[in-house]
Amino acid sequence: MKSGLYYPNSFVRIVLQALEEVVGRGAMTTLYSHSNLANLSESLPPENMENKFDFSDFSALFNTLQTIFGERGSRSLAIRAGRITFERGFRIFGKESEKGSEPGTGPLGKHSVFIRLNRLSNFLNSVSDQRSNVTAADAPDTFHFNIQVCPICLERSSPEAICSFFEGLLSEAAHTFSGGL
Repeated sequence: MKSGLYYPNSFVRIVLQALEEVVGRGAMTTLYSHSNLANLSESLPPENMENKFDFSDFSALFNTLQTIFGERGSRSLAIRAGRITFERGFRIFGKESEKGSEPGTGPLGKHSVFIRLNRLSNFLNSVSDQRSNVTAADAPDTFHFNIQVCPICLERSSPEAICSFFEGLLSEAAHTFSGGL
């Protein structure tokens, strides 16, 4: 059953290309097939910002990744795909908002990581049905990136965290936003 919540085609296209880089073309074909998304083997979503990729399909893809590669293997692959997705997405979507702001300097100062994570959250909120926010944690220079409706966890339950894709994406974001620290 579809969720009625969507990601933009361009974002999903980047995610799928990152996953393919990590697992290979043959494994992607298998992932698509077992996720009931075989049409993606022939044609990825178009490069536009239309919200057309349902969260339930996103969830099915990562559920299938876990089924095929196991909990540990899928976690590692999803983290790597998340890192690649951030790198590519930032090159495409992030440059305008970062003009004139080097990590840790300029108008953003020492709070640059927090501010940039908020920008990332606001960007995802504005282009998709994902809702997230960022809060400061008790420890210095530590933040909570809260995703209220996780497209990976949708209609799934697990005693362990299964949002490894976002773990990789946010880890790479923090690394980039801190200037590599």
